[in-house]
Amino acid sequence: MADSCNDAHKGGREGRRLPPTLVLLAILLLGLALRLYQLGEQSLWYDEFISLSQTSQPDLLSCLRAERPANPDMVHAYFTLQYFWANWIGDSVISVRLMSILFGVLAIALIYLLARDLFGPSGGAVAALCLALSSVHIYQAQEIRYYSLTTLMALCTAYTFLRVVRGGKWHWWVLNALANVTLVWTHLFGCFLLVAYGVFLIIFRWRRVRMCAVWFCVNL
Repeated sequence: MADSCNDAHKGGREGRRLPPTLVLLAILLLGLALRLYQLGEQSLWYDEFISLSQTSQPDLLSCLRAERPANPDMVHAYFTLQYFWANWIGDSVISVRLMSILFGVLAIALIYLLARDLFGPSGGAVAALCLALSSVHIYQAQEIRYYSLTTLMALCTAYTFLRVVRGGKWHWWVLNALANVTLVWTHLFGCFLLVAYGVFLIIFRWRRVRMCAVWFCVNL
C-alpha cells in the first residue's frame, strides 16, 4: 500500500514536470527579451562605428582591407558575416546588432545541449538560464563586435568535441573541425581552447592512440 502511494506520488510529480523543450523555449525567449531591451537607445562605441562604416564598401575584399588598420590582429569570419548581413538584411545600427543577438540566443541553446549531455536536462536548463541572465553576455550580444560569435563558436567546439571523444560518428569529426576553424578565424584566442582539448586527449584519452592521432592531424 505504501509502495503504491509512493509510486503514485512520484508519478504525479513527474506528470507536473515541464517538458525540457518547453523549458528551453522559455529560457530562449527570456534571453532574447533581455538582449532586445533598450537596444535602440545605446550609442555606438568607436570600434563599433568603424566596423559598421566599413560595410558600405563596394565588395567584401575592400571591406576587409579597410577594417585592417583599425583591427591589425583581425581575422575574417565575423567581419565577413557582418558585411553580408549588412548588405542583405540591413545596415542600420539595430539591424547589425541583431546579428550579434542571434549569435547570443544560439549560444544559450547550445550551452543547454552541452550541459544536458554532461549533467542531464536539469543541468542543461540551469546552464542555459545562467547564460541567458549573464550581464556580460547580454552586453556582448548587443555589440557590433565579434564577442558574441566567439562565445557561440567556443560552445560549438566544446559540444562537437564532446561528441567526438564519446565515439561519435564521422560527421561529428567534420563538424568539430569546421567549428575549430571558424573559432580561430573569429578570434585568435580560440587557439588556447584547442590547446586545452589537446591536453585533455593526452591526459585522459592517451590509450586511444588512433583517435588522438586523427584529431591532432586534423586540427594542427
